Amino acid sequence: MSMHSTALVLADRLGHEFGPFFGGTLPALIPIGGKPVIEHTIEDLWEAGIRDIVVAIPAGDVSIPEELGDGTRFGLRLRFVRAAERRWPSEILADAFASPPPDILVARGDMLRGRSATVFASAPGLVHGIAGFRHAGIARVDGSGDAINLLDWSILLSARPDILGRTIDIGGVGLSTLADLPGVYEACLAALDGHFVGLALDGRPAADGALRLAPRAVVPSSVEVHGSVRVGRGADVHRGVELSGRVEIGDRCVIDDGAHVTNSVVMPGTYVGRGVRLHNAIASGPWLYRVDLDDTQHVEDNLLLAGPGPRVAA
Repeated sequence: MSMHSTALVLADRLGHEFGPFFGGTLPALIPIGGKPVIEHTIEDLWEAGIRDIVVAIPAGDVSIPEELGDGTRFGLRLRFVRAAERRWPSEILADAFASPPPDILVARGDMLRGRSATVFASAPGLVHGIAGFRHAGIARVDGSGDAINLLDWSILLSARPDILGRTIDIGGVGLSTLADLPGVYEACLAALDGHFVGLALDGRPAADGALRLAPRAVVPSSVEVHGSVRVGRGADVHRGVELSGRVEIGDRCVIDDGAHVTNSVVMPGTYVGRGVRLHNAIASGPWLYRVDLDDTQHVEDNLLLAGPGPRVAA
């Protein structure tokens, strides 16, 4: 099968660097703009004409196949290959194809890029994507070893452009490695500002353009919105809430009466309590990360911050 119709997506990263913050969610499934990171990658590949994708996932993982299915909803075919920890991309490619293609488009599905796959699908020869001095996590490579292995996560973070051979700078479309909590925070809010070219966010803009609502989101007229805000599917924002600056509220969140959320990200399923003020933060269930203070804490009072489930007064 030709490179122009098939691709390999590497989603084998486990996310140990995030600790318990995302509740064990794999980096490829962290939501940006209402969609898992890997879904943005798949949409990019589809636009480049790719119709057959092999996704490398951690051994024992079922969350990515359950999220993506067989690819029907994307209009392509998805297959999965399980990658034991510390397997090289060249070994994964050999497992994925009985006869590996001479060159193939490979993209990391746990990094966020603006639309860029078309450049590689049409580029002659083997080429790596960069953004300034960083590897962009996408390349057209052969399967012989060194070229594809430069997309291994541990190597990618430190790879210098001068060891990559031929490169294309895609920095203008936007790139985030999502390597730490500040990176996730910045990517979520940059997506609201349109800094990732072509990225399709979930939901539609409301009449005033400042608010983007996904299906079944509830935002009463008493909510004050000042800035760029997206409210996810089934999220419930209560009366008297103030949303200002850049705010990303994930699916199934509850923002209770009188809360103030400013320049913050609320991950799916999170409850933000009555009158709580979130500023420059990521909230994920009972976990809170303050970006300005570079501080992570577990909030013990579930009337202030909590994950899904019942909340009862002490």
